[in-house]
Amino acid sequence: MSGSYGDAERIRLLEAELEALRASAAGRARKRFRVKAVAPRQGRDRGCWVLRVYGPGLTASGRRELTRIPFEDDTRRRAEGAALVRQGRLNGEGLTLLEVLAQYSAGRSSSVSKSTRGTDRQARRRLEQSEFVALRDPLRGAEVLALRDYLAGHYRASSASLVFGNMKSAWRWAQARDLVSAPWPELPRRRTARGDKCKKRAFSEEEVADLLNHFAVYRGGRYLPLCWALAETACRISELVALEVRDAAPSVDGGAVLQIGRRVPTKTGAPRTAAVSPALACCLELARDPESPLFRGIRDPALPLHVGSFGSAMTTWLKAVGLFGVRDTHSLRRRGAVRLHQSGVPVEIAKRVTGHESSQVFLSYAERGEYRLEDERRLLWVAPPRRDS
Repeated sequence: MSGSYGDAERIRLLEAELEALRASAAGRARKRFRVKAVAPRQGRDRGCWVLRVYGPGLTASGRRELTRIPFEDDTRRRAEGAALVRQGRLNGEGLTLLEVLAQYSAGRSSSVSKSTRGTDRQARRRLEQSEFVALRDPLRGAEVLALRDYLAGHYRASSASLVFGNMKSAWRWAQARDLVSAPWPELPRRRTARGDKCKKRAFSEEEVADLLNHFAVYRGGRYLPLCWALAETACRISELVALEVRDAAPSVDGGAVLQIGRRVPTKTGAPRTAAVSPALACCLELARDPESPLFRGIRDPALPLHVGSFGSAMTTWLKAVGLFGVRDTHSLRRRGAVRLHQSGVPVEIAKRVTGHESSQVFLSYAERGEYRLEDERRLLWVAPPRRDS
């Protein structure tokens, strides 16, 4: 019983008294002790939480235990947690994982969003529907491993990972408040064999052309400029969406030069320039308000294009053509690095164009293209993509 609460001021039953209570309940196994936390507003216990213990060997009114926990709104969970710990000690069993999840949800219900509360309910519901509903403190590693495998086998990978992580967080939350005695078991991480991992690749020229033709008609062509600029400049998507019209200066050949990192610092911290073709410069509509976004949003043209919105549109197309998992939005940046590398641009110059800090990182992008040099005829497109009628 020593250290059950971690606080010397909290009252607990003596070992001998506890054994006597258990002995008195031996012939009445169905009767269990229950503990309730109450907050008297008058009388001698006014101002502190009191635990009322009911069960075998006690009077009808139970046993009163002063906890010395001040009666304040923000300490109510401490009193309720102390009641749960006392009840578990008296009954000789620890809390179940389901009870821990319930306490975790109730203890932070006022400080989390509605979606997070829904995730907590989902974790409890799925645990109730499984054979692991009786898991209790202390947890064994084999039990938790079997629970993880059960979730992975019955639910989607993202849902299983979310629910299992919620259970782990709830257990650690309970341990920090002395609701459980044993820590969450350390499990080996689920790893995929290196040879089975799908390595992302750069787009080919044909795939880029098909993608641009798709975005030329999709949502009125609002995603086309950003997609085109990603493939041409090999810049990061976060760097491009932060640009304004004043960051694009006309060039002598009719194109434009983008000032990357002039106002908003980049990942590497050094400003740089990126040239775009005349066709793309025409598509960008540079004769606009200088302070307006260079890549305008879908719903509100006065705001920059949202990265998540562009990623969702890209994912829809990738799934339709069967490239999902092999290509992503970053594959357009890889495409630009491949074109620079295979066109004979020195690595030291090319990495400054793309914004990479080291030559090794740039080559890891460029050498993942696996395309022939004769397929790369130019650095920039000279004509806008075809618009289907």
